[in-house]
Amino acid sequence: MKFFSPKKTKTIIFFFQYFYIRYDLVDITRQCLQLGFDTIYNKLIVAYNESNQTDFNTYSKLMIQILDDMNAILSTNDNFLLGKWINSAKALANSDEVFVIKLKSNFI
Repeated sequence: MKFFSPKKTKTIIFFFQYFYIRYDLVDITRQCLQLGFDTIYNKLIVAYNESNQTDFNTYSKLMIQILDDMNAILSTNDNFLLGKWINSAKALANSDEVFVIKLKSNFI
């Protein structure tokens, strides 16, 4: 059984050529993965508090898989790459020293 006829497949390929559709697909997928991660994280906390090592191991493996999936999805679009964000931030800073000071203030 085919889900898409050749005509529908061509239409789907046509839409993927548009930047904004590809961007939105990555962004929506990222959001769905984030929601799943949050749910599993909460279950991980419960398993930890109950000293349930089996569930804890299961949920931690799921979280790692979600992070791997998110990394794979985000790497398909340059707008979601960390390097691009860092370079943009550097460009806005007056110097490398200012950038480092601002970066430290955000993470420390």
